[in-house]
Amino acid sequence: MFSLLQSRNVAAGSDASAKMFSDQDIHDIFESLPPLESRKSGTANFLPDLILTNSGGGFVTATHLLQSFEDIISKEKNRVSFSALASQLDVDQDVILHLVQACPQLALLSENQSMVIAAEERQSMVRDLCSTLNHQIVDKNLFSKDHNVSQSSMDTLIRSGDLGERVHEIDGHLVSETYQQDLTTEIREKIKSSLMTLEPLTISSSCLIGAPPMTFTRGTFYQLLETEALTSQIIVTEEANSIRFMSRQLIVEDSQKIISELETGTLRYIDKREFASRFDALYTSSYEVDELFAASPVAFNDDHYAISQPYISDRVALDLTSLEENSGYLNIHSDWFQSELPQLTTDKIASSLTERLMSLSSPFPDNLRHVGSILFTSSSYDESVKELFNSTESLAKEQASRDVPIKEMKFHMKDILHAIPALARDVIVLSKDEKLERSLNDHFWATISHVESQNESEFAAFWTKRVVSRQTNHYEALESIEDQKLRDQLTELLSSYIRKELVPDTLSKARSQGLMRSNKTTKNAQRLESSLLSGKKDLTDVLSAVERFEKKQEISGLDTTSKAEAKSTMVADMVRRIQKPKNDGPLLFLTLVVILTARYHPGVVYATGKFAPKLLKQLKVNLSAEDYENLEKWKEMAKSGTLGSEEQKLMAHMVE
Repeated sequence: MFSLLQSRNVAAGSDASAKMFSDQDIHDIFESLPPLESRKSGTANFLPDLILTNSGGGFVTATHLLQSFEDIISKEKNRVSFSALASQLDVDQDVILHLVQACPQLALLSENQSMVIAAEERQSMVRDLCSTLNHQIVDKNLFSKDHNVSQSSMDTLIRSGDLGERVHEIDGHLVSETYQQDLTTEIREKIKSSLMTLEPLTISSSCLIGAPPMTFTRGTFYQLLETEALTSQIIVTEEANSIRFMSRQLIVEDSQKIISELETGTLRYIDKREFASRFDALYTSSYEVDELFAASPVAFNDDHYAISQPYISDRVALDLTSLEENSGYLNIHSDWFQSELPQLTTDKIASSLTERLMSLSSPFPDNLRHVGSILFTSSSYDESVKELFNSTESLAKEQASRDVPIKEMKFHMKDILHAIPALARDVIVLSKDEKLERSLNDHFWATISHVESQNESEFAAFWTKRVVSRQTNHYEALESIEDQKLRDQLTELLSSYIRKELVPDTLSKARSQGLMRSNKTTKNAQRLESSLLSGKKDLTDVLSAVERFEKKQEISGLDTTSKAEAKSTMVADMVRRIQKPKNDGPLLFLTLVVILTARYHPGVVYATGKFAPKLLKQLKVNLSAEDYENLEKWKEMAKSGTLGSEEQKLMAHMVE
């Protein structure tokens, strides 16, 4: 290094020392020198012979600078920043970049070119890359990021020869010749194995050494087929992430097997378009496929299908012999062959099939009948008719049992035909048997009548239990009331109860229980409700309206025994209620009085709490003085709300 900043002595008493040349003088001298050529290869490429120091105090030769750089990089174990090296060597950071480029065997650049990778780490990186390249393809960009090394340094490293063998860059990937040879050998063995075993094989990245990208795998595969003249022996199918191939011989055998199965009847038919597509490696056009099957002596040709004649013959014979045992129906034109053969078959097939059937089944057996093109046995037809009658009965029951009755119920054949097989339906429709239709219609209405009669009987029993029994006993109880005013009041109360509660509640419950599905019951009930709402409110008119309804519904009144049983039931219900603890004292007392009134008088009086005292007075002649006194006491306690559990027990005991 040459320094031009030397000091010189000055006379005593002078002001200060001075430099021989200033920094600017040195810079001007460097700029005035003629251009210097770079060093030739072998020393410091990219560097001039003289380099101005960064401090500006002198020059340094390229050889000296390079030697200093090599000394630092050879000894350094970690990466060194550009700024640190520039400071140590007293040069600009751009010079450091030239030094790294001049020493590719020693140093590399980091990915962002801010750090210098020293010799020791470089050698480690070389070993890592060599090891990886031996058994797989290396993604150049990924390696650069993982090792934090620049792409340009990667390129320099590949060209350096330090990797020990030639390395190719293909689509951003690094491939060693060793790996290329190993991969080619592996794919070659797979192809040979497939050809020997006649088994199809799929090649994907995951099944190959190093899991190479599919683009590289495909390139190697097709190059191998071409160089070893295997293209004519292999059929290849490209898939998204794999290559599937098989021996051409295997495909030929596969196609011949399918044709053989068609000729023997094992295979029903062949879709010629699918066949041509599947074996497009053997047949270049659909015309060749048509010619192939046209020449077959046992294949029936349709526009799109080749259909096995042996299959048709065997199937027809089988159906005729098993007709009696199975469904009993066979459509000559459109039954089984529509479900077992392609839907696009033409009338030509049907005609051929019909001819074979007629020849095999003529003359028809005694139990075999036909309507149009449909063959069927007599027993099967009888069974279908039976099913129609069952379906008619179910239809009638369904219509007659709806919660909301149908105003106009009707019978239609179309509503019951679903109950029998499709071919049986066709037979019924084609035969146009009016006698059968009339019989079914009669059966429909007979069932309707039976269901409605049964429903009306159930309603009558329900009405008798809830209305007739109560109304009869309540009305009879009025006759025993001696106090005319009380009788009139209870009569009015009973009239209101029947109109507003008993009849409406009974009809509502009957509807909810499905007891009013008869049109007759529905209409009569509507008239009764209308009459009770709009007619006179006195008991005589109310009872007359109810009686008219019961007459139309054919509901009879109660005989003496039934009336007594109904009364016993009503009283027993009240006794059970009084035996349960209650907080409603007035209601409890009323119930007790009604029970006692029923015990000593006809019927069961209908009353509310305000009538309990008057009914009690009527009972005075029937009760002992002690019982009557107790009743008077309980009455007052009920009014005041002081009726306790002990009193309730005594009240319950009185009616036991």
